[in-house]
Amino acid sequence: MTSRHRLAGSFIALFASTLALSACSADDSHDQVVVTQVVTSTVAPENVTTQQAEPATPVVTATPTSAALTPVEASEFSGFGVYSFDFHTGGPATGFCVIATPGDSVTCSGTADDSVPDVEGLFSGRPNAVALNEAGTAYTVSEGGPPPPRDLNTGEQVTLGSVTCSKPTDDVLTCELRSRAIRVEGPDRRISTS
Repeated sequence: MTSRHRLAGSFIALFASTLALSACSADDSHDQVVVTQVVTSTVAPENVTTQQAEPATPVVTATPTSAALTPVEASEFSGFGVYSFDFHTGGPATGFCVIATPGDSVTCSGTADDSVPDVEGLFSGRPNAVALNEAGTAYTVSEGGPPPPRDLNTGEQVTLGSVTCSKPTDDVLTCELRSRAIRVEGPDRRISTS
């Protein structure tokens, strides 16, 4: 290895360290760093199979599907290494969505219909979220994640890769992936899929 390669490697290591430290606040009033990881267990409908997709470079766009919606750059929802946002559908609870990089799946919190079976696995119980990917939908138990950078507000839409999430009205959130969709609606954040 040449000294130029060692110097480039040192620069990259220094740059990565600087980025990691820049995430820390200059405010010394907080003595702790809290790291939160999203952990989910899923149950898929019996007729759905899943497959692992090849990693890809994310495509970040903000292309509206409706003239009534304002596109928001996906970068506004990027934080802690994920793309996420909170949303409100009229009730006291706050919902959240996490769009996986490179934009090939999305998981949103909500209330599953009583006909949806309980989830079994690492986290068992009533599903409190639904995941959407190329293979279909799967209800899941989610423990949440890091605080999102901002809410997706009524009249806004964000696209990352193949996933587009929209907030067309005060009481509805939709996320679409090609011909599939999830919808979270009303004060009880009722989940429906198509």
